[in-house]
Amino acid sequence: MEKLRHIYLPSHLSARERHERLLFATEAVNLHTLVNICIQAFDLDDFVKLTNLRKLGVITFEGGEKKEKGTNIIFKHLHSLSVDSRFSDLPIPWNIVLSCPNIYKLRLLGHITGLPEELLCLTNLTKLTLHEFGNLKDDHIKVLEKLPSLRMLFVFRGKFSGPLVCSEGGFPFLEILILFSLEFKEWKVEKGAMPSLRVLFIIHCLELEAVPDGLQYITTLKKVMIHSMRPEFDSRLREGGEDFYKIQHVQHVQSVKSITNI
Repeated sequence: MEKLRHIYLPSHLSARERHERLLFATEAVNLHTLVNICIQAFDLDDFVKLTNLRKLGVITFEGGEKKEKGTNIIFKHLHSLSVDSRFSDLPIPWNIVLSCPNIYKLRLLGHITGLPEELLCLTNLTKLTLHEFGNLKDDHIKVLEKLPSLRMLFVFRGKFSGPLVCSEGGFPFLEILILFSLEFKEWKVEKGAMPSLRVLFIIHCLELEAVPDGLQYITTLKKVMIHSMRPEFDSRLREGGEDFYKIQHVQHVQSVKSITNI
């Protein structure tokens, strides 16, 4: 076990099967990666002593939140965290997220009921992925855009309850933004928002009516990819279209109709 570095469990295993496979893991003192453990079967206290652990992935199951004891522990050495609550009705357990103050990467899969202001204490967080999150509100976005070091934001399969608003001064260091299969009709980018953005992907957001007014002020923007959007959306961006002025300064603009070409 001293030589074991990486453990990846299949996501489809039951809590009992995970428990059987991980009985030995807490003795693997040089473990760097531990992915898809179930917090119903294991207390995170069992793994906090693994000071070489850099990447952790946990899955919540029905009843797992009651048994999980990770409220007072701190994973000081962890760089990457993934929390998946899609297999249960439980919201994202923020106590686990906030027990990892030095992470660079955070991946959240499942229902988000709110974004706590304490997230702003994750001063090293550079990459954030939100996946199948349900419904994000405007106050959630206001927390996200204040994250002090965020450079990459990937948002997959969710819904915004109102317009997506990026306010002035928001997302100051964001360089890459990918929006995939989202439900929202309107996007507003205020002047001074996302001043470092270089790459923008908009993929299969079929309700979005147009790219936001405000993109023309982002002089750092180098690449825009439009993928599997409605024909009306694409036509507005073509030269001569009513939205062309918003992206005419961008060096590389590509529109792809078939999602199989990604």
